[in-house]
Amino acid sequence: MRTTTTKFVRKPLAAAVMCSAIGLSPAVLAATIENVNTNNLSVPPVEGKTLVYTDTAGTATFGWFDPVNDSGDIGLGMSVYNEIFSAAGETFQGCIMAQTDLESDPEAPQAQQDSPNCLAPGDSGKRFKLKTTETNGPIDLVFDVTADEASKLYRVIGKFSNLTDGTNSVDGILKALRFETGFGVGNEFMPSSAEDGLSFGMEADGQSKISAGNLGKFPGGLFGGSKVEGLPFFSTSVAEFIESTDTVSVQDKLETNGEIPTPYTDLVGADSGWLALANVPTGWFIDHDGNPSNDSILLAYDDPETAEEDWMTNEKVFQAAVGDWDGKVTYEFDHDNDQTTDPILVDIDAVNWDPNGDSFADPVTVTVDVDNGDGTTTPTDFTTQDYVKDVSPLVETLGEGDPEDAVVDAVILEPKEASALYVADYDTTDDVTEGFYVLIDGEAVEIAPFGDWDTTPVTVIDSTNSDALFATWNPDPDPTVEGEEGIYEVDGAYVGTTVTINAEEVVVPETFTLDEMIAISGPPDSDTATLIRQPGYVQGPIEDLANVNINTSVAVSGTSTWPTCTGDGTETSCTFTLRVTGLNDAVEVPTIPVTPVEPTPEPEPEEPAASSSDGDGTIFGCTAGKPGSPFDPVLPSMVLAALAGLWARKRRGTA
Repeated sequence: MRTTTTKFVRKPLAAAVMCSAIGLSPAVLAATIENVNTNNLSVPPVEGKTLVYTDTAGTATFGWFDPVNDSGDIGLGMSVYNEIFSAAGETFQGCIMAQTDLESDPEAPQAQQDSPNCLAPGDSGKRFKLKTTETNGPIDLVFDVTADEASKLYRVIGKFSNLTDGTNSVDGILKALRFETGFGVGNEFMPSSAEDGLSFGMEADGQSKISAGNLGKFPGGLFGGSKVEGLPFFSTSVAEFIESTDTVSVQDKLETNGEIPTPYTDLVGADSGWLALANVPTGWFIDHDGNPSNDSILLAYDDPETAEEDWMTNEKVFQAAVGDWDGKVTYEFDHDNDQTTDPILVDIDAVNWDPNGDSFADPVTVTVDVDNGDGTTTPTDFTTQDYVKDVSPLVETLGEGDPEDAVVDAVILEPKEASALYVADYDTTDDVTEGFYVLIDGEAVEIAPFGDWDTTPVTVIDSTNSDALFATWNPDPDPTVEGEEGIYEVDGAYVGTTVTINAEEVVVPETFTLDEMIAISGPPDSDTATLIRQPGYVQGPIEDLANVNINTSVAVSGTSTWPTCTGDGTETSCTFTLRVTGLNDAVEVPTIPVTPVEPTPEPEPEEPAASSSDGDGTIFGCTAGKPGSPFDPVLPSMVLAALAGLWARKRRGTA
């Protein structure tokens, strides 16, 4: 006897036909990421942190992200924006980034008007700031999804920081990072699988992932340069993480290859790794605008390769013509101050960006044929000096803009002792006594001699009292407290006195917070403020040596097989998880604590069991409406037809 076994496989088309026949809607095969799910987050923030818990009960946490955006607004710290835009040759339907909540600027280019957040300028703080506090501890970011009719690709724009224990068995060092897509959090996390409608964005050949930028790299202001972060401090080469060949073609997992970028290890040591914040080298910074809330500029670092204190720096040498290179870089000149029109390309000598050079910011004139509106044009000269505010032309010749090293670097870095570069009289060939200048926001800023930095802190002066010292900035008032905010310590002569500040009488306390001082004082060039902030020098950790900029993408194309979906017959809502982990194989994977079980309450009287007509769950891939949903008049006839079929089958069986 031969037995035939029929295997029933759910087929989307068949399911759709059947659902239509019985008056129900088929499960939807695409999705939109709506927002960040907060069920496993600390909302509102706890001690200034949005903690990411291992469950919805808040049992444990392996990381957190910063809830404060670059505008100082406190929110969630991460958001989803459904804005269609193009980047790196790819079209995205949205992005996952910091919570900027920017509005469209009518004067911006059209693409940026359409996508004010996803295409926000790089200096807008668009990267969410995720911190790992446990080596190999997974951080589960959950997102709400609504099923709909279109597949979508989202760019992920973030920064991942190593805040693990710097005193653990590996001194907090990480060797790699991993991303996974899946469902659930903590012990309940279930990785997604191929073709389930959730994955990282994949190139058409299926052999690599879409990232719209380096998968992971240390900030360009330190390595390789950046159009936003400026010229590099340590190396003109990019410090980039590379994906492992084991995951490069895997849809649902992404892991770097365990190799720390060479420019980074050249600094911290070949046997080291991605340093924890607690162990990064110390630096000297200049706070050039007297505002500690802004990024200070790195001037020197304590060489981690030497046991004793050894302050080093790298002098930026702007290149003149050499060999076949004419020494010029190409600047995009917005001659008409209209971002909607194409800029004029102008070749300018790279040495014009040198704040210590004779040609710094020399005016550049270009002739443009201006349209008269009647079919004729008039040659018109336009002159600019503002080009030095934009270092993009220089960056285009470095590792960031020229990864193939096809052109000569417009800037090279020469290692020097800080005390030898930052002197009272840098250029001894003339009669003028001037120190070394650095380029900051298009300005040539003179740097005090290295030996004076520790006696020149960031201060606030009283302009109505012969510029007397009013307060001094203390970036670390209690070194024993990690992450403590800095404060302004008021000079003893002012404490307890009543002074007039901005036309108001104020009894002066012993300290002011940063926000309080910013509110009552003016910048260094203020002519009207009573209290004026002064530039100064600050010593502290080079935090960006613990930070990696991350770029990846997530694709959602269907939710019919997701285990996290619920529906009401009209709309299907789901969630998925993006799991991020900082790795070091030399450390054991931490145990995720089990969620405590609440005592079982006394049983309540049972409700009648729900029937399929209640609309809970799906029927053969269909979603059923809840009570009150419109009734399909075809349904009774379908039921009668089914009963007739059963009766006929019974008659044949007894014949």
